[in-house]
Amino acid sequence: MAPAEPASIDSEAAYLLITCIGGFFLWCLMIYRNLGLIERILRLALGVALLIWIAGAAAFGPAQAAAALAALALFWNSIFARCYLWKWLGLNTCTDCPGGDGAAPKAGQTRA
Repeated sequence: MAPAEPASIDSEAAYLLITCIGGFFLWCLMIYRNLGLIERILRLALGVALLIWIAGAAAFGPAQAAAALAALALFWNSIFARCYLWKWLGLNTCTDCPGGDGAAPKAGQTRA
């Protein structure tokens, strides 16, 4: 019996996958910063606290999985200073961002 050939990825499927992943990351950076420095530090600290709690748990269960996802989201927010929930709710704690209210920059200002 001849060995089976390895599965190949269709070039169109690969292109679609790469386009979707790249599009997602571009979308993530399209909103303006809406998190201030203090909130970013608090989110980073909470993410670290969640990771410490996960590491100290006796077993990895659904609660730890949810905490890992929350920690990832908190790290993402603290690194990029963008919170999509805050955007959808119309909140902004970034006082040094263009416009100071999360609005698009005025003429002559650049995206932070």
